[in-house]
Amino acid sequence: MLCKKLKSFKEALKGWPKFSSTDLQNQVVAARANLENIQMQMQKRPFDTHLSFLESHRRSELCDLMLMEEYDLMQRTNTDWLSFGDKGNAFFHNVVKEKKIRNNIWSIMDTQGYQQEGQANVAKTFISFYRDLLGSSSSPS
Repeated sequence: MLCKKLKSFKEALKGWPKFSSTDLQNQVVAARANLENIQMQMQKRPFDTHLSFLESHRRSELCDLMLMEEYDLMQRTNTDWLSFGDKGNAFFHNVVKEKKIRNNIWSIMDTQGYQQEGQANVAKTFISFYRDLLGSSSSPS
């Protein structure tokens, strides 16, 4: 029983890394446009039950995507602002951007004392430092 549940859980998790935040934002925009399109059609044909069903399905789909986007933003900011109702405004998104920028290493001093700037140079400096510190993987220990 547990094995069966774990297998179904594994299948559900396989698609999880495919959702990036920008992809999620694009999906929300597309779902909102799709819902608006269906609602426009409903105004022309108000008694169409199929459109009514489709509209309710698309509305719940949009709500799910918006909730996923909200959880993504909460996770990226590590704050509880969303619980206080400060959802999706420019200030909140600027804080997310600031935190992302703050978490980057823009320059570093190498072992010879030279300042290394740029993502590629910083990465090479880190690799070189730790290769010297730990030794190469091909050397016998």
